[in-house]
Amino acid sequence: MIFSLSLKIFWRELKSGQLNTMMLALILAVTCVAGISLFTDRLGKALQLQTAEFLGGDLKYESNSQLGVSAQAKIDQLGVNSTEMVLFASVIASENEMQFSSIKVIDKSYPLAGYVELELQNESLTQSKQEPSKGTAWLDSRLIDLLEAKIGDKISIGEGDFVIEGVLISEPDRGSNNYAFAPKAIIGKQDLARTEIIQPGSRVRYAYLFTGAVDEIEKLQNIFENLKRPGDRITLVNDNEGSLGRAVKRSSSFFLLGSLLAVLMSAFTIGISSQKFTRRHLPYVAILKSLGTSATELKLLYGLIFLWLALFSLFLGLSSGWIIQDSFIDILKSYFPTELPKPGIKPFFISSITLLLCLVGFVYPNIIKLLGISPLSILRRDTSATSISKYLYPAVALTSMFFLLLIYTEQLILSAILFVSIMAIALIGLSIILLLFGKRAEHGLGATSPISLAWSELHRRKYTNSIQVLAFTVAIGLSLIALIARTDLMSTWESSVPENSPNNFAINISKEEVQPITTFLKDNGIEPKPFYPISSAKLQKDKTAINEDGENISDRSFNITWTETLPENNSIKDGEWFLNSSNTGLSISDEISSRYLLKVGDQVKITLQGVEIETYVQSIRSVNWESFSPNFFVIGHPKMFKDSPSTYITSFFIPEEKDATAIELISKFRTVSVLSIDAIIQQVTEIINQVSKALEVILGLTILSASFLTLSTLQDGFNLRMHQAAVLRTLGASKNLLQRSIFLEFSFLGLLSGLLAALLAQTGIYFIETEVFEVEASFHTNLWLIGPAVGFVFISVSSFFLLRTTISKSPKEILFNA
Repeated sequence: MIFSLSLKIFWRELKSGQLNTMMLALILAVTCVAGISLFTDRLGKALQLQTAEFLGGDLKYESNSQLGVSAQAKIDQLGVNSTEMVLFASVIASENEMQFSSIKVIDKSYPLAGYVELELQNESLTQSKQEPSKGTAWLDSRLIDLLEAKIGDKISIGEGDFVIEGVLISEPDRGSNNYAFAPKAIIGKQDLARTEIIQPGSRVRYAYLFTGAVDEIEKLQNIFENLKRPGDRITLVNDNEGSLGRAVKRSSSFFLLGSLLAVLMSAFTIGISSQKFTRRHLPYVAILKSLGTSATELKLLYGLIFLWLALFSLFLGLSSGWIIQDSFIDILKSYFPTELPKPGIKPFFISSITLLLCLVGFVYPNIIKLLGISPLSILRRDTSATSISKYLYPAVALTSMFFLLLIYTEQLILSAILFVSIMAIALIGLSIILLLFGKRAEHGLGATSPISLAWSELHRRKYTNSIQVLAFTVAIGLSLIALIARTDLMSTWESSVPENSPNNFAINISKEEVQPITTFLKDNGIEPKPFYPISSAKLQKDKTAINEDGENISDRSFNITWTETLPENNSIKDGEWFLNSSNTGLSISDEISSRYLLKVGDQVKITLQGVEIETYVQSIRSVNWESFSPNFFVIGHPKMFKDSPSTYITSFFIPEEKDATAIELISKFRTVSVLSIDAIIQQVTEIINQVSKALEVILGLTILSASFLTLSTLQDGFNLRMHQAAVLRTLGASKNLLQRSIFLEFSFLGLLSGLLAALLAQTGIYFIETEVFEVEASFHTNLWLIGPAVGFVFISVSSFFLLRTTISKSPKEILFNA
């Protein structure tokens, strides 16, 4: 009986439209969560696969020495797949030219992930998963041009002769770091000995790649952590901190932010709709209780009603979410070279949890309140909440809202920012309303004029109005945050990659070559950028500096430069820059400061080329690592390092029509290496453009959620005023008086909500800019213009149309239905 009754009530509510708002809000919440979660899940898996190919495996270990026998034995016991590489620099000679180059030696297991792409004799492309044939080598196109050679020609590497077997197009493990010295020639391990290049004391770098199960990789990481010495490096597949990895990570943050706003507003809409549902079902509960229905049966009845609602909403929400993520993939398909992997179970789990939290936090308290009221209280219209429920139910809703944020984002900072901002603005709004209308109004409704009646209503309904203002504020404020994310934040991100960003790095430049290279660039119409001396150094604080993770700063080498001019894309956070020659401290990046607990004024010792220098931390810099310019962890004053040996690094932009300039530069300056990062810049720019398009879809969902919340709140407010309007009209009040007074009342609430929404948006954007996207916060003037304008116009105009519907009904009809 209960089962069939629940289906009848649910179907009747659905057909009459009474559940439409709540169901649409639930569907919208699930749609937003499912669509974004499915997309980011597939995006994350694609990125992990791409990163594994970019890295060459699941884990990479680099060292200046080979692995010992005991370490190799421990690794062999794990059963992981592995490959070893040897990296060094040497002169390569062809029949016509000689060129100082980078050599990469691989074994027969290389590569573990991905393929080596080659161009063969007949200009066909092939993918290889094995080392070069004995006596052959693979060279990249730039090196072939420099040697004036072609496929099939002979070259000499050390004491060995090799035949060019193919042109190297791409290979895994090239690295995502902008300063990676990309290998330009590859030979097989079986040919290494006959080159006779590696001798005792030679500068050689050994790299090891591994693939395996997650637990095996974790054990392998522990082995290398114990083996790690200064200069060694461990890189995992998820440690993609290059420009491409940061761009994809930031795009995910944009998607998360946009969908969070829509979900929050849907949750508020569900709460408003459940209140309306509760008031409408008060007579039903009274009748059922009077007929002997037990509390358990009533709980089961309403539990089943909302179970059908949940299942219906979940099905439609997941279906809509799948369509949304398909549209995202279609928008971004030009970025992904292959089809994205299928999603896992996590997005469906999160969508279901979202639905459950919305029902538990925003519907369940009202239903429990409904079922707890006695039939006599309902008949007497005494349905006021108990002192416990006044505080318990809001606490349940707030707790659900916070967990909704936390479970979805898995980011405590982002969740706390939105939650605290909403709560703070809600308290401010409530305080303003109580301050303005807290004083008791005169007796009567003041129905002598529209203004006096509106003022009287604002006094009389101050608590109800404060809830409505909160709902309006959330709707407008979160929409403004989504708008700023789409416009201002996207513009800030786009400006980080200017149109003529440096697309080439020149490294290994001697001091004597700085001026000739500057002249060469100017003569070829290329704007030179600053040249920075670069060297490797170690820092030490009070003999040691160990952070909370047990990392010792003295175990790590840093790239250091010295200059009197603050590099572009750097800004001072604490301390001061080198204003005069007496300031001879160090400037460190904020990452180094926070990681190793260093602050301005700390005495440190820097070791450079075996020379120890006592100094101090003079300033801490914020560094934009996403800029395509040389960036450094440590910068010193030139006075301290004027006699220190170093090479120089610079960057510059070469237009596509002047690509041959790079070859000419290397030909003229044989020891200089020029690295092109055009591909990375193009990928990052493409991601920014496509994310901008995807955010338009999310902005649309957010505005749709805001519209549902605003209209639901307005309808709820008008339902509370219908009975009073009928009484006033019965007593002789004109339609014109009621229309004007209610219009004035809601216009004021809309204006106040718009101002509070601007404050909410400015506060939320400030923390989102500084804590999530790590950009400089700015004051958004447009928020303070758009917020109040939207609040006043949208709410007053919407109230006008709802008012016409209310006034069109006769007092008899309204009082009879009441």
